[in-house]
Amino acid sequence: MGVSHLYANAAKNQFYDCGLFGFSSNFSAIGKGPGARALALLLSDRGTWKNDPVSIVAETSPEFEKIYVCGIDIEVEVELMLIDVDGLEWLEELLDRSISAFHTTCALAFLLRRADLVAMLDKKFGIGKWQRKYENDLKGTTDYWSQKIVEASQRSVQLLA
Repeated sequence: MGVSHLYANAAKNQFYDCGLFGFSSNFSAIGKGPGARALALLLSDRGTWKNDPVSIVAETSPEFEKIYVCGIDIEVEVELMLIDVDGLEWLEELLDRSISAFHTTCALAFLLRRADLVAMLDKKFGIGKWQRKYENDLKGTTDYWSQKIVEASQRSVQLLA
């Protein structure tokens, strides 16, 4: 196991894990995968992080605890932004390789009632089948991800202008 990293915006007091949808957040993953794509969108002309100081913070660094405890974890909002901007094709392909991506997508579809995600999961896995698999996978586990989704749904963080 390696050290996890966050993309952090000190001006907005926001952060998210470098590894989204089950991708690694280790040092070697910085600048790769969906997390890096999200960072590019946030820093773009449309992004709300444009011109803000942004850093990559390792969980072993002294500032990590302050950011993690006092900051706003926008991972859910960032993943939804990627879906809204880039569509579902990339995510549908990722579901074949990553159980974490499957769990994340199911939770987003189920808890937020995202019709686009539900339709994709129904098409890919069968109507009702993905829900049963997801529910079975959750048995006997602590589901922190669902809590993050609920918290995010109660905020109104705008990431793109």
